[in-house]
Amino acid sequence: MELFSALKFAHYPPRRTGDFTLGHRRLEQALAISVRRKREHAKATVVDLFAGLHFDYGFYEQAETIAHDVTEHPDLIGGVFRQQSARETRAQALLFLGREEEARPLVSPPAMAMAGGRRRPQYMSLASTTLLATFDRDKGVVLECVAAFDEVRDRLFRNAGGDSLAIAFARGLAYTRGHAASAEFVHWYLTVARRGTLPVPSLLPAATER
Repeated sequence: MELFSALKFAHYPPRRTGDFTLGHRRLEQALAISVRRKREHAKATVVDLFAGLHFDYGFYEQAETIAHDVTEHPDLIGGVFRQQSARETRAQALLFLGREEEARPLVSPPAMAMAGGRRRPQYMSLASTTLLATFDRDKGVVLECVAAFDEVRDRLFRNAGGDSLAIAFARGLAYTRGHAASAEFVHWYLTVARRGTLPVPSLLPAATER
């Protein structure tokens, strides 16, 4: 499975530099190997990465569909990390599509969102909680989420964060601290912290409005 691992990791550079087609092609090749070798864990990993790839490029309908297929068939999912990753991708895709009620069963309270550690799925979960709470106008929960993001703001957004987390944090800031605080964060994120060369999603500047 060395070629599988090489292809899986090789999809990240084009994914981060704006080449969706090449990233997609490498995942397709990795998927073909996992199917041919009948490795369900490897297959689940690639399917989860497919969902994430579509999500990163703003193809939220496709991302939700892929993640839905995975979460509806837990026997195909390899490990807790992949289960949570697919679940959080689906939740955020639904929220960005304006389908809050469908996302609601997938969203955790702030404390539970971060209970599993400090990895990307936990921050995705925190972002989903923030987005739903701003929709619900639940200021107490939004304040909790914003405080949690504030604790790791510089490290998270400079090193491991992505646009979807920035959108959630910007919305939370706009709701709790106002447009100026949110706009200041978005400007810093885009000019200082953001990595890669993906097109800036329209939801990011829009997130500064209450």
